[in-house]
Amino acid sequence: MRKFLSAAVTALALSSVSGLAGAGLLGHTVTCAGGGTSPFYGLACSQASAVVGSGVEFNLGQGLAIDFDDTGFLFTSSTIVAGLGPHFQFEDLTQAFAAVQVTVVTPSVPPNVPPFNVVDGILGFPPIDILYSGSWRGDITLSAPVPSVPEPGALALVALAAGAGGLSVRRRRV
Repeated sequence: MRKFLSAAVTALALSSVSGLAGAGLLGHTVTCAGGGTSPFYGLACSQASAVVGSGVEFNLGQGLAIDFDDTGFLFTSSTIVAGLGPHFQFEDLTQAFAAVQVTVVTPSVPPNVPPFNVVDGILGFPPIDILYSGSWRGDITLSAPVPSVPEPGALALVALAAGAGGLSVRRRRV
C-alpha cells in the first residue's frame, strides 16, 4: 500500500510540473496592426487581436483576409488591390514567430507572392504596389519555447513526494 501511495504522490507531483508548450498556434493570441496608405481604400485590421481557432481571425478590407491555423495562415485576396502600399504586422503574444515560408494555393494572374517576412518575432506584410487576387499559404515556424518555471506549490509537492518515498524506503529497511 505504501509503495502505491508513494508512486501516486510522485506521479501527481511530476505531472503538475508542466513541460514545454505545444508547437502549434491554436489558442495563441495574435495581434494585428497596420493598414493602407491610400485614402481610397479602407485597409485596416478588423480587430486588434484574436485567439487562433476556428474562422478568419482578421479581415483587412478590400477583400483581404488572413486566417491563422495550427501551423500557419491562409492569406486571401479576392480583388486586385493597387497603389495602396498595404502594410500589416502580426505578433503572437504567446510565442514569437521565427520564420515563414509562403507558397501559392490559388495562383494569381499574373502570378505574384506577397512578401511576408519575420523580423524580431513579428510577421510582416511590407508595402507592395499591386496585389492580384489569389490565395497563399504561409507555414510559420515558432521560436523555441521558453521552458516553464514550476510554481512553488508544485516544487513543494515534488519535495513531499521525494520525502514520502524516502520515508517508505527507510521504514522498509528497519
